Amino acid sequence: MPPFVPCTRRRFLQSAAVGMGALLLPRQLRALAPPVAPASSMRVGFVGATGAARSSMALAGVELGVDEANRTAALFGSSVTLVRSDASVPLAEAARMLVSGGATVLVAALDDAGMAELAAAAAGWSVPLLNATASADALRRACSRHVFHVAPSRAMLVDAVAQWLAVTYPGKTVALVSGDANSTAMADRLQRRIAGRMEVVRVAATDAEARYVGGSSPAEAAVIVMGDGVGRIAAGWPHADVPLVDLRALDTASDSASHPQSAAGLVVRPMAWHPSLDRFGADQLNRRFRLRAGRAMDGDAWAGWAAVKIATEAAMHATSTPGATIADQLAGERSAFDAQKGWPLSFRRWDHQLRQPVYVAAANAARVAGELPAGPADEGDSAAALDALGDGPGDGACVGGAA
Repeated sequence: MPPFVPCTRRRFLQSAAVGMGALLLPRQLRALAPPVAPASSMRVGFVGATGAARSSMALAGVELGVDEANRTAALFGSSVTLVRSDASVPLAEAARMLVSGGATVLVAALDDAGMAELAAAAAGWSVPLLNATASADALRRACSRHVFHVAPSRAMLVDAVAQWLAVTYPGKTVALVSGDANSTAMADRLQRRIAGRMEVVRVAATDAEARYVGGSSPAEAAVIVMGDGVGRIAAGWPHADVPLVDLRALDTASDSASHPQSAAGLVVRPMAWHPSLDRFGADQLNRRFRLRAGRAMDGDAWAGWAAVKIATEAAMHATSTPGATIADQLAGERSAFDAQKGWPLSFRRWDHQLRQPVYVAAANAARVAGELPAGPADEGDSAAALDALGDGPGDGACVGGAA
């Protein structure tokens, strides 16, 4: 197999001529060899949950990605088409029908349980399956050879919050409000990540409402709520000078349909994308999506779009478009992809999680409050910097990696 090389400036300028727009890339993605044109057309299969808001947003991103990829493929005499799963049959069977019908790659927008079911079925196929919405860490630790995770993991989102707090409020005190076992585990992770850089106060969910709602501003620099039983705190947060970080339901809540925002207070959360982003071609992407879909791009829509862009880039650097060949390109140690985030993105060997920056913002804010990791994307070891978000090979991921 020829080594993978990212797209060139020449190719992006060709793409701009058919409506994709010029893209600004960091140094790692510039001045490299041209891609090899695919030998055959590519079929993208989409598997989503009927009526689910997150699935709908991801599908809108996939549709934009297919439209743009098809314009680029036309330059090489090829094509990219979208086929959707049959909602009237069981999930795994619907995906199998897509594969048997010639789908080259599958993009899934499902909840954790649905994604786990589909990943188990995909073990018998030689077609890459890209996860656009499910954030559960357990899905990454399953180490499926043909499953790749474009959506950030829960661990990445929590670690991004920890980095943002430590950079924004060094030496200050932060309160962690948790109740159930799952939220307590997240609080434990946060505390480990900021140990030595911030003081931590642990507050039980049963005490938090009386402590933070309706009174004076908290003594802490920031408050993080997570888990069941803390909904009224986020909805009624009155403190404009103290941010409340909402980590409830990271695996299920859409960025664009997030929990109620307080009218007076600052409520933020970690997310994969934000409609205010404008560097590295993000403003063009946001405009293209809004023009096509009639709504702002959120993390689910970005992940759907990015899944298609990454898969088609991998196909263009392969000598043909069979699914197994694309999977090998996705997992390659020299692979690097651009998805308008300013960093060269790649999949981790040990869990097939896409390395990427994460943003901290309110869903309805005019701009993001933080981008993590902090610092320039084109200096030093960008993969190592991105690996500071999420599980490493020794954090419960399978031994030997997924590839």
